[in-house]
Parts: sequence; C-alpha cells; structure tokens
Amino acid sequence: SPGLQSLLDELASRPDSAVVPLSGLQAAGVSRLVEAATGGVAAGTAALARRIHAETAGNPLFVAAVLSALERGDEPDRLPHDVVAAVRRRVVRLSAPTQELLRVGAVCGLEFNSRVLARVTGVPAAAALDGLDEATQARLIEETAAHRYRFGHALVRDVLRQQVGPTRAAERHGQIGEALEVVHQDRLDDHVVELAHHFAEATAAGGSVETALRYLGRAADMATSRYAPDAAAGHYQRMLELLEGAGLAG
Repeated sequence: SPGLQSLLDELASRPDSAVVPLSGLQAAGVSRLVEAATGGVAAGTAALARRIHAETAGNPLFVAAVLSALERGDEPDRLPHDVVAAVRRRVVRLSAPTQELLRVGAVCGLEFNSRVLARVTGVPAAAALDGLDEATQARLIEETAAHRYRFGHALVRDVLRQQVGPTRAAERHGQIGEALEVVHQDRLDDHVVELAHHFAEATAAGGSVETALRYLGRAADMATSRYAPDAAAGHYQRMLELLEGAGLAG
C-alpha cells in the first residue's frame, strides 16, 4: 500500500538502517517451524517438513500458509490448496496491468522477457518495466538479467496460467512467438525451441501450421546436431501431430 511504501522509504533513508535481502528458508529452518507448529509430536513430522520445503522452495509466504493450515488441523494432503490461496491473494493486490503482464509471462513459461511482454500486451516498454517492478517488490518474480525475469516459484506461474483460458492461451502463444521473432531477430537460433513451442501451441486457435512446422523442423535439426536424439524425436512427434491434425499426414 502507499502508506506502507512511504514507511519503508522513510526507514531506508535513515543512516542507521540497512536493507537485508531475504532468500528462501533452508530445509532445517522449515523443519524447526513445522516442529513448532505441530508440537514436534505429529507422526511423520520430518517427512512433512521435507515435503513442505520441496513444494514451497522455502518461500516464507508459502511456508506460512502451510503452517497456518497445520495449526487449523488440516490434513497434509490439503496443504497445497492453502498455498495456492496465498498466491492468489498476493496476485490480486497487484494493479490490473501488472496482473495482465504476469498472465502473459505465465504463458511464456517460468522465465520471460520484458520486451516480449511489452509487445504482446501493447504497453510501452517503460510501463512494462514499472509493472514488473511492482511484481518484483511483491516477491512474485525476480529479475535475473537485463529484461529477463523468472517466477519466484512454479506455483506462482501455475496460479496465473490457470487464469488464461485455452483459446486465449493459444492466441497468446502466437503473439509471443511473433514478439520473439522481433525481439530476437538477430539471434533466432538461440530461441528456436521457444519459437517452435509457441507457434505449435498457437495452431489450436488457428495459428499457422506452416510456421510451426518450420520452427519444429529447425529445432529437430538442431537437437540432432547436438546429439540429443530424445529432444529431436519429441520435435518430430509434434510435427507429425500437427500434420495429422491438419489432414496433411500420409
């Protein structure tokens, strides 16, 4: 909120203050918190702690949601629902434009490029960066390099991806592919697999099968040249599926 941000800015301006970046909790830390929440007597406490750490990657927000469920007496198999609810609450606090940027990012994958998001959503590059800064401050994403971002956890991406219906997602895949062609026009070979994936997914909403086949073929050739037969086979299988779907196989 503006009030909270104002307070944080005031605290940061003091000469005796320091900003300490926090990373995810280690497994031992999660274990101690689980023991405290369960009194250390619940059967399978150690295994539960390992599961919580694995599913939350030690993200304090997610761990807190899981522990709240434990304190309510919920069964372990219901805990992920509390984590999803916690992510949804964090997402809805963001501005509408930022939420849309993140939904496009979720269609891109775990990692995405701010310039691609700007082209797909039609917002100025600076406005896209502002929105991604908002999401970064909310600890939903993190900046990994210039214009490069990744979701802080796969659960964040999953929650946002579920907000995009099948038809809209297929359309977004096509738009993402076209944006990638522009943003990376000098280095397309570095992004052939991404391009093949997005254009192949776009065919579900009427996207060009020819374009998808072209990039899938390039991806398969590249995988073959790099002695990755399984990857090449996957691309060829996708090509066959598209040909059969278009009635061109035979």
